[in-house]
Amino acid sequence: MLLRSTLYYTLILLVLSFSSCAQGKKHSRLGLEVAKEELQEALKRTPESVSPTMQQPLPDSIAAVRFAEPILFRTYGKKHIVDERPYEVYLIDKYWVLMGTLPEDSMGGTFTIILDSRTGQIIELTHGK
Repeated sequence: MLLRSTLYYTLILLVLSFSSCAQGKKHSRLGLEVAKEELQEALKRTPESVSPTMQQPLPDSIAAVRFAEPILFRTYGKKHIVDERPYEVYLIDKYWVLMGTLPEDSMGGTFTIILDSRTGQIIELTHGK
């Protein structure tokens, strides 16, 4: 019975997720060049000698998002960050640059989090207004 209920609720969540995506909301993207600029600026502000608090390699974009989301949810609120999906995710020179997106006609800013793919160290965490 519990398994059936869990499957039922999971199915409902999937349908709701897909139907919200199907509404045709286009999200604005800043693109790879902006991600590169964000990384360059962050690395200028962050000394390379900073030792990471944990060693967790982030080998792919899925691992990077799974690592970043709990941090973003705690910092800015889960609903706020979920509204910035789909994320832009770029691997640039061994750093993951993740940025939120907004619907094209929306005003406001999005998050940017930059992670070292080798260690999971947070290089920068910001949110525009």
